[in-house]
Amino acid sequence: MTMKRRYQHIRAILAAGLEGYGYRLDSVSLDRLTAKYCAFSAATFGTDRLDSEALEFTANYLADKAEHTRLDAGETLIVAAAGMLESQLANQQILRPPAKARTLMTVTHQVERGAKEWSYKVYDHTGMAQLVENYSDDIESVALFATKVTGDVLTFAKSYDWTWEDMNAAAMTQTSLQNDLAAAVAESFERRLDHVGALGHTGTDVTGLLNNANIPDANAAPAAAGGFAPEWDGADKTPEEILVDLLATWSAVKTTSLDVHSADTIVMPLSHMLLITTLTLDSLDHAPTVLEQFKKLTGVNWKIETWHFTETADPSGCGVLGMYQSGLYGPELEVPVEPEDLPPQAKALAVVVNTLAKMAGVRVRYPLAAQYLYNI
Repeated sequence: MTMKRRYQHIRAILAAGLEGYGYRLDSVSLDRLTAKYCAFSAATFGTDRLDSEALEFTANYLADKAEHTRLDAGETLIVAAAGMLESQLANQQILRPPAKARTLMTVTHQVERGAKEWSYKVYDHTGMAQLVENYSDDIESVALFATKVTGDVLTFAKSYDWTWEDMNAAAMTQTSLQNDLAAAVAESFERRLDHVGALGHTGTDVTGLLNNANIPDANAAPAAAGGFAPEWDGADKTPEEILVDLLATWSAVKTTSLDVHSADTIVMPLSHMLLITTLTLDSLDHAPTVLEQFKKLTGVNWKIETWHFTETADPSGCGVLGMYQSGLYGPELEVPVEPEDLPPQAKALAVVVNTLAKMAGVRVRYPLAAQYLYNI
């Protein structure tokens, strides 16, 4: 349900917005602009944005002050800019399409807003407790190794603008121009976040979920027959061999981490997801699919997602499968600053809104809790 805007509330927003642009109006002038803005809001967003008091006050005021209702270009832009302050409240209600990266990793905001670089430590340790035979013997100490990983904090920007003529045209067609523009900008940031979350950013040291240098990797096993191609969709690869690839990747996480970690999440190409859900193991009773048998043998409640970046994320340009443990030991997508709209700015006879965000890529504190499978 749309929240009604009371007249005095609108007047207060206008006053604050105008002061931000260096305008301080007397009470009569502010009433005039408030009434004009209410008419502007009703034409642009519809009358359901205003309560009955605002509508009645505006109609009466404009009727009494008809000779003062026309604004010059400067005043028009002031009203339009203040209108943007009002519409930003509505923008918060827009259902923005989430980046797939947000569903695959924990999103964190730990890096300070003003940081240009960030770092975190990847820890490993060696040694086991020893048997004590002589209490005077020296006791070995555990060795703790910490590798510092440093990366850039990237700033991304996008803007949208409109002119007074654009607003008039939108009012004629009964479309919400500002909300549509804001939604388009928001979606562009989600697409960028998806790319950074998957592959980082070219030309920087920011990496993503699919190209982290600390995560172990392995190649899919060659097919036993034919041309020995490892690709799952090749003519030589059997369903049983695909199952072996999956089990080898899962066991690699447990073996490498000495059973400390156990993967529970898989991200893979859509085409390969379709393969494992449709190919059957005819050598087994009831011919289960590859995925059904994999779940049965591992006993894990798997979360399996498809992501178009996995189609070519392999260093050789082939498909890649990522398998990892989620939650506390899982990868984290660091977003120091979520997309934020800066105050609207008057530029000639237009109003411009700049939107900024900061992204730092993916943090992998426990690389042994993950494994890549290449050449699938």
